[in-house]
Amino acid sequence: MSEIPRWIINGSPLCAQADPELWFADDHERGKQARAIAICNQCDLKVDCLEYGMENYVQGIWGGLLEAERAAIRTKTGARAKSMRPTRGLLNISRR
Repeated sequence: MSEIPRWIINGSPLCAQADPELWFADDHERGKQARAIAICNQCDLKVDCLEYGMENYVQGIWGGLLEAERAAIRTKTGARAKSMRPTRGLLNISRR
């Protein structure tokens, strides 16, 4: 597991109060993805979360964007993401 970002530990992300599976729903589960994105759009930590998702190759929805959306932005801007291990369960850790 990769290191937990400080903004997750010090902040209070709204995602920590919801089912973590929403952020890792498959493309055929668009309803779950839409619920996750709606939660992201209300979160004060959305910018930090998106920045983390853009800088690191992580699975799931980060900062309100799907993996494919972040990849498209990286392609357009020439940005590269660091490879990371899957982060399933990362959001659960913030509940402690």
